[in-house]
Amino acid sequence: MSRVLVLLVLCGFSTISSAMSSPISGAQDDTRIDSEVANAPALLQEATDLFDRGVALYDDQPEQARQLFAEAMIRYEAIVEHHGIQNTDLLLNLGNAAMLADDSARAVLAYRRAQRLSPDHPRVRRSLAQARARVGVDLDPSTGARLQGLLLSWRGVVPRSVLAGIALVGYMVLWALALCRLLGVAPWSRTLLVPAVIATGLALGLLLFEQRVIASSHDAVVNRDVMALNGPSEGVYEPTFDHDLPAGVEVTILEQRDGWVRVQLIDGRQTWVRASAVWAV
Repeated sequence: MSRVLVLLVLCGFSTISSAMSSPISGAQDDTRIDSEVANAPALLQEATDLFDRGVALYDDQPEQARQLFAEAMIRYEAIVEHHGIQNTDLLLNLGNAAMLADDSARAVLAYRRAQRLSPDHPRVRRSLAQARARVGVDLDPSTGARLQGLLLSWRGVVPRSVLAGIALVGYMVLWALALCRLLGVAPWSRTLLVPAVIATGLALGLLLFEQRVIASSHDAVVNRDVMALNGPSEGVYEPTFDHDLPAGVEVTILEQRDGWVRVQLIDGRQTWVRASAVWAV
């Protein structure tokens, strides 16, 4: 028993280190826009000014305001795409500008990327929900999607730092129990073993599952209204649905072939669209 316990805590070190790391370049999760875009201050200032002007005109001149939001969106997007800068605040600004410019696809994309950086950010969750409602496509998730959603349901409720803390404390407790077992002291250590193993295993399991989902994710957003087909060729295959897939619908890319992609909707249905019709999250 003591050897098993010692082996468990020794092998757990690399696992807990991996699970506690951020799923994607988390070093910039908590940074602010001003420090991140030091190489593009003029572009950021232009985008901010355009956005503020749009807000000022929104009530009296909505069409002109939308144009200003669209111009702000283009500049925010340039900072993200051309300067390679991504953080939660910048992506939220991009998504907000896109929403106000009536570009639901760009809004969903920006908010999804922000969600990957900060899954427990309340404004990101609210904004993404609003963008999805704007798209207006309500699909019943497949069994697999429901299960994945259930296993990730802690995101947005329990911060990753809390789960990481539980895993770390549990790991330290297991070390202490192992030492007590080897030294033959603390007879109550047996009563702590099972709760410590369960707490540590659950916290690590949820964090590692999140990492795996993000690492293997091929999620994408349809960027325009597009006809979905039963195969990768126009004029050969029939449409999969009796309507186009609307811009902003979220899909998972399953296969790429000669400028086409086979995608899966959240309800499990699969279809083919042009690769140019989707943006990878």
